[in-house]
Amino acid sequence: MKLKKYIFVLAVVLLIIANLNLLQVANSANTQDFIDIMDQTTNELLNKYRVPGAAVAIVENNKIIFSSGFGVGNKQEGWPVTADTVFQVGSIAKSAAALGVMRLVSEGYIDLDAPAEKYLTQWNFPDSKYDSQMVTVRRLLNHTAGLSPRGYIGYRPSREIPSLHESLTGEARPGKAVWIHKEPGVEFSYSGGGYSVLELIIEEVTDLAFSEYMDERVFVPLDMRNSSYDWPVYLQEKTATGYSVFGTTFPTYLFAERAAAGLFSSANDLAKMMITLMKDFKGSDNLFLPQEIVEEMFTPAARYGLGFDIHNTPSGEKLVSHGGSNQGWKSFMVMIPERGAGIVILANSDRATVVYQEITNLWAEYQQVDYRIRVPGIPQMYFTDLVVRFMHLFY
Repeated sequence: MKLKKYIFVLAVVLLIIANLNLLQVANSANTQDFIDIMDQTTNELLNKYRVPGAAVAIVENNKIIFSSGFGVGNKQEGWPVTADTVFQVGSIAKSAAALGVMRLVSEGYIDLDAPAEKYLTQWNFPDSKYDSQMVTVRRLLNHTAGLSPRGYIGYRPSREIPSLHESLTGEARPGKAVWIHKEPGVEFSYSGGGYSVLELIIEEVTDLAFSEYMDERVFVPLDMRNSSYDWPVYLQEKTATGYSVFGTTFPTYLFAERAAAGLFSSANDLAKMMITLMKDFKGSDNLFLPQEIVEEMFTPAARYGLGFDIHNTPSGEKLVSHGGSNQGWKSFMVMIPERGAGIVILANSDRATVVYQEITNLWAEYQQVDYRIRVPGIPQMYFTDLVVRFMHLFY
């Protein structure tokens, strides 16, 4: 009887193992099917919307399972995009900058709920009817500090780039000074100006240039070798050319407001950043940030956490994302921390919003998650292009 019992248990164990193997094979096949479809769809979208190039990285179980380039980085030269091609990633700069801030929070140098002015000696908020002590570091990170301006359009690389101080005071561009125009702590109000203040806080606390601090304390530890808030020659050689909705080239506009909009990066590097955050969110070993810090980053006030948009599905699953849109560049990244899954899409054309929308929604269908994004269509892109060109005539 004992022998029969052992044989029965062994048979059950073998059956379970066989089913697990079959499940792994099935999942692997499903993943490969999705990659094949995504690969074909991306090429079709680039052709349909006349986008020169894009790079995509897909993460599963906290590993990059696919990363590739599509199309070309420069239409005239014809060199192919790869997953390590450098793009200007627009407001995804805010997400990376938030990692830099939260590193200092975790080390005790910054208190999230302290007034921002506690850390400022080189510049302070101009007088307003609102109490500047209510502008905390946390509110700067989650866009509830009530600061203006919303965004920046950059400067031609052929001219001298203003200092951060000149940007904050409005000396660089009239009407673009940072000031408190809404009551802090009341509502979400997206603010590139808030991240300019965070950039200055990092410099004040560390006594380092912002880009130097981010290189040393974020990008090098995360092995993000193609990322920087500066634009050194070694990155320029890998950087794609940005294109307008009309298909004409743009200069690569540079930013005094680096934390808000001035990051250069690649699909592979941003995937590495996502993986680190998702591992830390789950409390894995060798933490870059403590688990409780990442949990705070992924907890929204209104809809925005500390450096990221947060979306909760009807079933309670959390999706963490950010997009970017500088003139000539479009980018989007989204992750599901509980699954260790995510996708990064970078492109070098103002037409590419529709491209990353369709790729992201295709990925969401594959993940079987209730998540869809909608972006401005091509007609609105034409309008935006003309408005920004007009602004550059005066700036």
